[in-house]
Amino acid sequence: VKFSLNPKDIVVMEPGVVTIHGLKGGKNVETDRIRLSTHLDAAADGSFVFNGKDDPHFTAANAFAATADTKQILDASFGEVADSTGHAQLTVNADKGRDFNAYFQPGENTIKFFHGADPVTKVNVKSGDAGDVVGHEYGHKDLNDRRPAYFNSWAPDPGAFHESYGDVVAFLGA
Repeated sequence: VKFSLNPKDIVVMEPGVVTIHGLKGGKNVETDRIRLSTHLDAAADGSFVFNGKDDPHFTAANAFAATADTKQILDASFGEVADSTGHAQLTVNADKGRDFNAYFQPGENTIKFFHGADPVTKVNVKSGDAGDVVGHEYGHKDLNDRRPAYFNSWAPDPGAFHESYGDVVAFLGA
């Protein structure tokens, strides 16, 4: 199924389209391992391709597609890995509210994205609109599944490695 996907940010580049494989039928946008937290209706042609600058559905489509696309890239490169959180699916929360942030929460097996006003331009920015931000957060999920103890370490080195791994995953996706 075709989805909107912006590998970077709408300010930097225009969105493109990616095909996501393994989408389940039904009312929810989901694969076996990833689900969108909110309902999203397909466009008239059955795709989830929306105009990023004008359509409020874009953020949800992009956050889901960037997550699923990043998972496909990592699985093809490093092999699929079992989930370490005890949850059947990763939940993608495309816009959880006002906060200039995004993060992976392993206890809930969620990645959460937010929105906030750019301090310089005052333009509302949504972290779920940027595929590289989504990829970075999915990188935390992937590394957590590959090395679960890293996320819970109090030492600074594993945390730094988590951040660098997320950055490299963002580069791969973009």
